[in-house]
Amino acid sequence: MKVILIKDLNKKQKKDSIIDVNSGYAYNYLLPKKIAVEYTPENITELNFKKTTQKIKENKEIQKSLEIKKLLEKEQIKFKLRFENNHTYGSITPKQIVNELNNLHNLQLKHNQITENENIREIGSSTIEIKIHKDIIAKINVVVEKEDGHK
Repeated sequence: MKVILIKDLNKKQKKDSIIDVNSGYAYNYLLPKKIAVEYTPENITELNFKKTTQKIKENKEIQKSLEIKKLLEKEQIKFKLRFENNHTYGSITPKQIVNELNNLHNLQLKHNQITENENIREIGSSTIEIKIHKDIIAKINVVVEKEDGHK
């Protein structure tokens, strides 16, 4: 008997896949536990519609992510750190970087989207990578300058 999984069954048998199982297993376990639905023309049509809708949504997210990437890669954000006797005091955190980008462009990025989640402790320019979407990474130029009034 063919069924359409509506939940993951195991690592190989994932949601939205069509599998062939023993009818007893289907009627006594998969269908009552709402892990699968019967393989019918209506359910196949619904599955195809769902996949098409997901593909459209995914394409929209990719387009939006590419626009955000393009916007961010034009940006150069600046921070200041106290610097005395060839030593910096403090650091620039990923959260500060993301907050600055969110404020500048009205975005909703999170600090864990920065791929190298380390603080910047040196004066100069750094390139920070932000994962906007699973395959889309923006490279932002972050400049850390000496705070005014210090050596």
